[in-house]
Amino acid sequence: MASDCFIEAFGKLIFKGLIMLLIFTACDDNSITGRDPEEDASFKTHVLPIFEDNCTFCHSSDSPQNGVALDSYQAVMQSVGQQYGRSVVEPGDADASPIYNKINPNPQHGVRMPFESTPLSDNQIETIRDWINDGAPNN
Repeated sequence: MASDCFIEAFGKLIFKGLIMLLIFTACDDNSITGRDPEEDASFKTHVLPIFEDNCTFCHSSDSPQNGVALDSYQAVMQSVGQQYGRSVVEPGDADASPIYNKINPNPQHGVRMPFESTPLSDNQIETIRDWINDGAPNN
């Protein structure tokens, strides 16, 4: 009898787990940045929240790691990465921007960022890329 109770409880737990899995997989990556892929990326609305959630605990104006601070537009645009020896953002060219290189697998220098943490999602990386390729405006 006790095993029947266990099986029933276990079955309910599995069912609830499957429901949660369906809910999480139904939510696309846009909920992370709040950005429709057709919408222009805004620094304040889309990019800064990504930096605040994933980067500023190491890269803030109070303690810029390797010359990089990501807690404001001015800080980002004035940051010169020590490993790359140049501005971390090259407006209009994400592929030439060290910050974009560092958030992708196998960066030119060092390790992928965020360091020893969950990588940014594809949507978050695309948001940063789009913002840079649009000229990295302070919008």
